[in-house]
Amino acid sequence: MDIFTFSPNANRAQEIHWHPWERDTFRRARRINRPVLLSISAVWCHWCHVMDETTYSDDEVIEAINRHFIAVRVNRDRRPDIDGRYNMGGWPTTAFLTPAGRLITGGTYIPPERMRQIAEAVARLHTTQNQEIRNKDREFLRAETADGTGSSFPLLGQQLMEEEMDGSINQMADDLCRSIADSYDPEWSGFGHPPRYAPKFPYPELLAALCSHEEKGEMGKEDRTMLADTLDAMMEGQLHDRMRGGFFRYSTQQDWREPHYEKIAGDNAQLAEVYLRAGRVLQEPAWTAVAENILHYLIDSMQRNDGGFGGSQDADEQFYRSSREGRKRKAPQVDRTLYADVNGRIVSALLLAHRIVGDADYRELAVRALRSTEEGCSNGEEGGLLHFAPEGTERVPGLLGDYAELALAHLDAHGSTGDPGHLERGMELADAVRSKFGVERGGFSDVPRRFPDREGMLRRIRIPLHENARAALLCRKAGVIRNDPSWHQQGVATLNQTVKRAFAAGPAGGAWLSAYWEFRAPAPHARLSLPDHHDREMLYAAGQARDRHAVIDVDDGQVREPLAYVCRGSSCLPPIDNADELRKVLASTGEPADVSTPLRR
Repeated sequence: MDIFTFSPNANRAQEIHWHPWERDTFRRARRINRPVLLSISAVWCHWCHVMDETTYSDDEVIEAINRHFIAVRVNRDRRPDIDGRYNMGGWPTTAFLTPAGRLITGGTYIPPERMRQIAEAVARLHTTQNQEIRNKDREFLRAETADGTGSSFPLLGQQLMEEEMDGSINQMADDLCRSIADSYDPEWSGFGHPPRYAPKFPYPELLAALCSHEEKGEMGKEDRTMLADTLDAMMEGQLHDRMRGGFFRYSTQQDWREPHYEKIAGDNAQLAEVYLRAGRVLQEPAWTAVAENILHYLIDSMQRNDGGFGGSQDADEQFYRSSREGRKRKAPQVDRTLYADVNGRIVSALLLAHRIVGDADYRELAVRALRSTEEGCSNGEEGGLLHFAPEGTERVPGLLGDYAELALAHLDAHGSTGDPGHLERGMELADAVRSKFGVERGGFSDVPRRFPDREGMLRRIRIPLHENARAALLCRKAGVIRNDPSWHQQGVATLNQTVKRAFAAGPAGGAWLSAYWEFRAPAPHARLSLPDHHDREMLYAAGQARDRHAVIDVDDGQVREPLAYVCRGSSCLPPIDNADELRKVLASTGEPADVSTPLRR
């Protein structure tokens, strides 16, 4: 399979001499002294297709790029590490770089006439200021740490690992909550940038954080209204594809009309979890039905023959409009690439559906997808992952999100099946998160320490907000399972490291908020000691826990009758020997946490 993807419609973009992102590409750029044109595209991206069909099909643009530049093409789903460092505010991203990979200028969609002007201006700048550019490139290339990985900040040592979550982080979390409340649209619900509030994204991680607040018994009436009204508005608006299932990526209008028609599998998995959680905790069956609608869409449209799931479905406005008008048109293409992180999220959503709805088919689908992902994304080394199942020669080592999401999925699978193999594998992946991605000053890098083709800004350590929030949540669960406070310390250090970015992200900081609340008001831990780890009655009762992040682990104890040991923090209840009592205990909210109380170890 060709590593470059272009618009499915007629275009000439392939006439540009594209190169992959690799060391030899940048060495060639430096050797022949040419700047680099970086195009970051996506198979689901409408304007990426338009740019292929217009700008990259223009005679003068093709000639200018081939004459003046080394052109590099990147799929943002396959290389989120590159996208995270060079994205210019959306897709497509068009970035002009020095031969060493430093940014000169760039933008998103650039029409042909403007592209001709910019390409000529950058080429002229590279010629007239060549010596200065080369000198700065040499300085950039020398600015590496001793291990060759590069760092954009000094590593401060172990002391941050020993810090606790103090009043300042609690204050910033409160400030983030107020900022998010200010971004709420009182007329049409949802979150955005006032006064227009458009484009409007669903922000599933923020809605999940609100669900966490409700599950812990801490959400007030106003927050509950924001959550409920947003879920209803999205469900009833055009963002929701009620005909074929699932949700589109975002709405271009404040009132949830006129969506961008691509569907992203990971986003839909997160929304399925949100609707499942909210439907249970707020007792709204319509939301549970929406969640199942999403999952059925993923199963019907995105599932691969091996049981895993693809990553996205392309945007095709005419298809959806003609569908509403009853005319036939071929469905938009689905990217069947099996991504480790995406499949981890889908597995967790399916397992949550099994716990809430009670349909064993969801559990079986999840276990099959997990098995397929492990097989397809194995890097051939003991326990190692690739970011996606390779198709041809392209192999990208597993990223932070891949290890964290699959670890969380395995822990969820252990809690649903009792299978000790899932617990063992989940903890193995959690250990890899620490050893491969941990940064001394706190937090986790998006790429492992040993990573090929560290060119350009990949020489710089990047601590992505969303993936670090998920890794922090994994740290809390792993620490509970192993009864090891060092995991707690690393999770707290991660939240400390990323709190300012969470505040700056506003509604997009929802994943951080979920992790923060989990450290501040921990979910219960239920350890089941079962004569047979397949004891469905006790497992299913444990799965009814009100708190989504309840930690459930099973050991095949030397017992004749099943027993459950439930703890909240350091407070533990007497052993429970029947499923009804276990269900009752885990359905309660426990003692509400004091927002102003600093989290202690």
